[in-house]
Amino acid sequence: MHLEHISRTDGSVKTLATDVEIATTLCARVRGLMFRRDFSIGSALVFRFNRVSYRRIHMLFVYTDLDVLWLKDNTVSECAQLSAWYGIGTANADTVIELPAGVADAVTVGDTVQINIDIWQYKHKRLYNHIDILCRESPREFLWGF
Repeated sequence: MHLEHISRTDGSVKTLATDVEIATTLCARVRGLMFRRDFSIGSALVFRFNRVSYRRIHMLFVYTDLDVLWLKDNTVSECAQLSAWYGIGTANADTVIELPAGVADAVTVGDTVQINIDIWQYKHKRLYNHIDILCRESPREFLWGF
């Protein structure tokens, strides 16, 4: 999976991140990047929601500065660089993307940002997960995971 930025002015395409994590559970959304020290260039955390609403991002217990993009239907509605520990940002969006500071410097309001899924990589990752499950040592471990 990778995150692409398409400029509205010249149509140029730039990859913002190749290691994209989508926060799908409530716990993952609440935790976000709090207490993480390994958020490096090439990483992104994406929060998707069912509808457009005001989305607030806080930086309490986040150790590094971040670029944050608020999107409505893949179009950037707001972008900001938030400071570690005390930054706060809010905007109307259905998707929020957190990136390491400086990665989204060229992104402006009105640009398009989209997540592209590499099907080959996705299928092989699923295959390796299935092989890993089948190669477990005991039936108990196969059925219950311990």
